[in-house]
Amino acid sequence: MVLKVLTILAAGLLIAADDTKKEEKDKDKDAKNIIGEWKMVSMERDGKQAPEEESKDVTVTFAAENKVTIKTPKEDISGTYKLDASKKLKELTIEADDGKKLFGIYKLDGDKLTICAVTESEEDRPTEFSTKEGSKARLVVLKREKK
Repeated sequence: MVLKVLTILAAGLLIAADDTKKEEKDKDKDAKNIIGEWKMVSMERDGKQAPEEESKDVTVTFAAENKVTIKTPKEDISGTYKLDASKKLKELTIEADDGKKLFGIYKLDGDKLTICAVTESEEDRPTEFSTKEGSKARLVVLKREKK
């Protein structure tokens, strides 16, 4: 009986260690794969598609050392970003050089990056990839720029 319990416990520990290795691998994979230039293809807010002119000509560049640049027709924003791929809903936090922050969740699928985020506080971080009328969240879809 003791041998059976030890065998089950050992198997459980191996599975837990495997999960930790997978989380680390996913984290490293996302950190590597997010680097590059991304063009915004759509944005949603208040449960509706935002006008095209708000997402047109917007690019986001994720660079090494967690640097990020967001270029819009009106301004360029520089800052840093942090990924947390260990959570069920992977988290992205961006802090602009002026101190403003963006708290979001992300999905990285090949050359498509989906982000749902708010600027209010970390407690308001979205829990799903959607917006509703009156919500403070923005849902953006970005496509990797080919060079």
